[in-house]
Amino acid sequence: MKKIVILSALFFVSFLIKGQIIISEVADPADESSGKFVELFNAGTSDVDFDTDVYFFVRQVNGGTTFNEVQLTGLFTAGETYVIANDSTNFFNLYGFYPNITISGNGGNGDDTYYLYSGADHLTGTLVDIYGEPDLDGTGTAWDYTDSKAQRNFDIVLPNTTWTASEWTISGANYLETTPGMHSPPLVAKKLSVVAVNSGNPVLENYPFEISFQTLDSLGNPTETDIDINISIALNTGSGSLTGVTSGIINANSSGNIVYGLEYSMAETGVSLIVSDNSGVLEADTSDLFDVISAPPLVNLVITEIMYNPPETGTDSLEYIEIYNNDVNPVSLLNFSLSEGLSFDFGDTTINPGEYIVVAERASAMQTMFGFSPFVWSGGLSNSGEAIVLLDNYARIVDSVFYENNTPWPVDANGNGASLEFCDPSMDNSLPDGWSASLFFVDTINGGFPVYGTPGSSCSFPEATAVNITSINGGTLPLVNNAFTIDVELIDDLNSPAVSSTGDVGLTLTLYTGNGSLSGTLNGTIAMGSSSYSFTDISYDLVETGVSVIVETDDLQIEADTSEFFEVIVIPNPSDIMVSNFNGGVDPVVNDNFYFEVSLVDDLENVVNALSDVPLTINLASGTGNLSGTLKDTIYAGSSTVVFENLTYNLAETGVEIAIEDDQTGSMQDTVYFSVNEQNNQLLISEIIDPADDFNLRFIELFNAGSTDISFDNDIYYVSRQVNGGTTWEEVQLSGIIQSGEAYVIANNTADFTSFYGFSNDAEIGGSGGNGDDAYFLYKGGDHQSGTLIDIYGELDINGSGTDWDYLDSRARRNYDVVNPNTTWTQSEWTITGADAIDGTPGSHTPPLEPKKISVVSVNYGNDVLANYPFDLEIQLLDSLGNITL
Repeated sequence: MKKIVILSALFFVSFLIKGQIIISEVADPADESSGKFVELFNAGTSDVDFDTDVYFFVRQVNGGTTFNEVQLTGLFTAGETYVIANDSTNFFNLYGFYPNITISGNGGNGDDTYYLYSGADHLTGTLVDIYGEPDLDGTGTAWDYTDSKAQRNFDIVLPNTTWTASEWTISGANYLETTPGMHSPPLVAKKLSVVAVNSGNPVLENYPFEISFQTLDSLGNPTETDIDINISIALNTGSGSLTGVTSGIINANSSGNIVYGLEYSMAETGVSLIVSDNSGVLEADTSDLFDVISAPPLVNLVITEIMYNPPETGTDSLEYIEIYNNDVNPVSLLNFSLSEGLSFDFGDTTINPGEYIVVAERASAMQTMFGFSPFVWSGGLSNSGEAIVLLDNYARIVDSVFYENNTPWPVDANGNGASLEFCDPSMDNSLPDGWSASLFFVDTINGGFPVYGTPGSSCSFPEATAVNITSINGGTLPLVNNAFTIDVELIDDLNSPAVSSTGDVGLTLTLYTGNGSLSGTLNGTIAMGSSSYSFTDISYDLVETGVSVIVETDDLQIEADTSEFFEVIVIPNPSDIMVSNFNGGVDPVVNDNFYFEVSLVDDLENVVNALSDVPLTINLASGTGNLSGTLKDTIYAGSSTVVFENLTYNLAETGVEIAIEDDQTGSMQDTVYFSVNEQNNQLLISEIIDPADDFNLRFIELFNAGSTDISFDNDIYYVSRQVNGGTTWEEVQLSGIIQSGEAYVIANNTADFTSFYGFSNDAEIGGSGGNGDDAYFLYKGGDHQSGTLIDIYGELDINGSGTDWDYLDSRARRNYDVVNPNTTWTQSEWTITGADAIDGTPGSHTPPLEPKKISVVSVNYGNDVLANYPFDLEIQLLDSLGNITL
């Protein structure tokens, strides 16, 4: 009997040791469908021979009746891994080694369950371990690994026949972020390693360059640090001096960094640098020897024309920039590039002195409009303004322009058909002074919108022959002894806007008819290449009709102009009051603050200033609810308007009427009718993204699923982000209006967001959080300390890493059928998938329409097609509204 007990105990120990085969990693890489695999790990102390111990690995597809399975073969050494892949060749091409075995079928796309059986297959074998849940499609579950990597936590050494989420860490991943064949926690950092000096590019004497470095473990593999590492960079070999930025940091939970802004003082060979840990914990490293060369002079290339917002709907296909060679020598553009909002590598191209080169959004559109095919860039120009930077082959800035879409930059270039032109390359093109809106008409587009520009050639403007007075005080009658404006422009013989190409045009303004005196700044100048000017502080000292002025020029070749007769009037007395700007155009909500403005007007309903204080009272004229707030206020002498704010109404109803009356005579009265809506409790968080390819493009989107608009100027809302579940909060108070059925986008970085997505975000949240483990909260009435919680993504005071709401390198989208906020994290309301920035859909929280038709974009990109030679056909899918869809 004792022998039986001993044998049973030995059998149990043996079974336990061999029973420590676990599923250790499951991967469905976002960028390589052929890189799917599952990894097993032998956590026991004994080898397992699959030729004597029968094991089957099984995949249940979509929780249905289809099973892919394979019997395992070979020797599984203790402490080692065993990889099962879909395709052996593709796996080798990606990872550089062959899997242990392949499994038939094309499953493994994030919603399939995996099983490990001993003794036989899934029909008769004994279940040893599981990833996922039996007979269940994994889409949207806690174990959904679509475009992701599921890693068994390293402290798990026993299999488990019940799916247990806490044993796993799931995160969005590309194939390079998976680790087949290696199931062990990374070794700690032991030493520093210099990766490259100036990315392998030449280092120039007395010019900034960079150095990149990383931390390595004892085996020489890159590994992350668990604390911040402060780094010093010093000269190791060389006779010159190293200056500039000679220190840096490797942040905790990262494995490397780049320090920019180093400079070296002399040209010589055999220079090297040493990178050291200030604390002395990590072993220092020395760079390879590199040469420092004398910097060649910068070439004189000038950005001379920009079409950033052509008069088109949809994609701006006519965007372009023009570059002029103002040098005395030909310039090879090999390894030159454009950066910032757009990118382009010129290749082996040479531009001769006096020649132009054009880079554009779309060759076919340029061919149609301007008659030639330019180079084509990647990216696009922002309609709101941005930097355009031209770099030479040493990454030095040759030229840069930061254009803007408002004054002092020419506003006619902002969607009105004109390009920006810079006609004098000897001037500083970083300033707006030398830029003008093109006046050279080319053709019309989009049903009649004119296009003006001269890409690929010098500026061409109609020559001015006359002055034209275009406006007296913008069409409003001037007031006696009050400043008003007079606008003029230069025109040609066809009465079209024109310029002077020979020099500045001096202007003199004088009274032509009238008995009073004209005063103010009566002289002005239209700069060469410009076409307009405004006299802005003119006044007239007499009330009368039949007044006119004349504008003459210093250039007798340019004809003067006399204005039409106009009237100068006395400052009018206020005769009534008028309600304006009622709550920003949005109906109030029950018990929420609202406001409106009351202005003094004359008999013609022109807004005028009060000659003395005018006290006002408001009261409820119609309605069954209660009006509360500040019901008395004053328009003070010299002012024209007062704002009644912080008003509330306690009942949802239509036909509410407020009456306003002056307290002195009661003769000035007005009323305003409006509706009061129910509280909109349907503002919710709709999308969050941490793009795998660019952390600067993180954003959070809100969606108004209610039936009424929400004014953030009336109702206080905050979006708050709790960093790592700790004490650091990043938050922003919202402003503006979110209309019913519309979205509202809060970005980490406005400039990067606008450049990539082509429109401006609604708000910006400070800080650099949002990296997958930070929870988001929507509060009303105050911030995270004083407001009322409305909606949540994640969990309060929890670091999201490894949770079912972890969105590292991923996009979390609220399911379209969710229309109410939720103050409790509910995973089933969300779909989380690995994502790059291009996968985000900011500003649009509606399911995409199905493709309905094919649209031909271009044939051979607008170039000629040669007989019997290959050519290209560009097509796209459109939905029923004519929008591009997938």
